[in-house]
Amino acid sequence: MDKRKRHPAPAVPPPAPPSPEFATTIWADLDRVREATPVELRQVTGVILHRYWQPVHHFLCRRGHEPEQAKDLTQGFFAEVVLDRRLLQRADRTRGRFRTLLLTALQRYVADVGRREGAAKRHPRAGLVSLQQVSSDDCLPAPDTLTPEEAFHRAWAAAVLQEVLSELRTDLLAGGREGYWRIFESRVVDPILSGAQPESIEHLARELGFDDPKRVANITVTVKRRFAALLRAKVAEWCTAEAEVDQEIREFIAILGASGAAR
Repeated sequence: MDKRKRHPAPAVPPPAPPSPEFATTIWADLDRVREATPVELRQVTGVILHRYWQPVHHFLCRRGHEPEQAKDLTQGFFAEVVLDRRLLQRADRTRGRFRTLLLTALQRYVADVGRREGAAKRHPRAGLVSLQQVSSDDCLPAPDTLTPEEAFHRAWAAAVLQEVLSELRTDLLAGGREGYWRIFESRVVDPILSGAQPESIEHLARELGFDDPKRVANITVTVKRRFAALLRAKVAEWCTAEAEVDQEIREFIAILGASGAAR
């Protein structure tokens, strides 16, 4: 018998709690969902659906499914995995990003469906998402070189971009700054989304009644800063630390840049 003195392994310290500014992120909702009422659970699920329906759908399209079949599979994934298998209740912020958890669960789901007989005739939970809310062209054209996983991340980045742009536009118009949005849209948004040439500063100055074209340039910088702040706030909703926000924003920029923005 080995009588040498044994030292117990040092205890692993628990993960540090999220900083106060992240106390109201989606992770806070996911922490509470384990004890949530059916109404509360549906509300949180709605948030997840809003952000991740398109990424899941794009993943399935890139796996070779026709758009209509991809819709059915997307319905099935959220009904069977997210709800029936309680994916939200099992989410753990200490084990990585929710986006990664969802993608891993989706990959397993697709493999499982592929082994089922008559999988195409499933009837997902009624009322989860109306198929009329999703058009047949939701599988946006993507470079043929994209893998299903890359298509998933691309759709995630495009969804984040659209959410931020929508919020920015609403804020500017509500504040009576239609001209600010007009400048940002023509100088930044349209070139990003459609590859259009930015309208000249001089043309916009004449259109909006500015004597000095430099005003247009200054407004562009101002709105870009507002966009960056909204983007950071939007990404932070799904993160638990500043470093994670920085990483997500770097990936957001890299994904859109590699895929030709949201085109």
